[in-house]
Amino acid sequence: MNRLLQVRQQMKKKRPRFLHQEHWKLKRFRKAPWRKPKGKRSKMRAKERSKPFLVSIGYRGPREVRHWHPRGVPEVMVHTVRDLEQITKEVVRIASAVGTRKKIDIVRAAKEMDVVIVNPHIKFVKIATAEELESLIPLREYIGAWYLSDKLTEDDRDDLEEQLEEAGIEVME
Repeated sequence: MNRLLQVRQQMKKKRPRFLHQEHWKLKRFRKAPWRKPKGKRSKMRAKERSKPFLVSIGYRGPREVRHWHPRGVPEVMVHTVRDLEQITKEVVRIASAVGTRKKIDIVRAAKEMDVVIVNPHIKFVKIATAEELESLIPLREYIGAWYLSDKLTEDDRDDLEEQLEEAGIEVME
């Protein structure tokens, strides 16, 4: 498997960037996704010299290591904590459709199970209670920004700000 992963890495280095036809002419095509050229007189479709490359199957990596992490283990997409319980020695990727609350639960469970997560980052967390804060402090390395809820009273807000300061966490306004 290590040999196949190395082959995949070498192929990735040689793989060109597949660009939209005539991406140099129009600004809207510069970051546009790949589209197959279908024009009758298209130089790119005809694979003429000095034109951008077409996508073809020869640029793919070896089938046995497709969807594998560079560590040499398969990558599994997770949507719920229940999906995570079925994992044995794979690397986990949390689906992009999963919201913040469920992502926190998945990250917490993965940390307990000692499972590696590829994308554990949580953009921000809104804190409403002290219990919520205490449960999130062990995950602070994954949380980008901390916010306090707008519905807090002044006393509760001051208490939470003190607890966050003690933990060394900066609160965003």
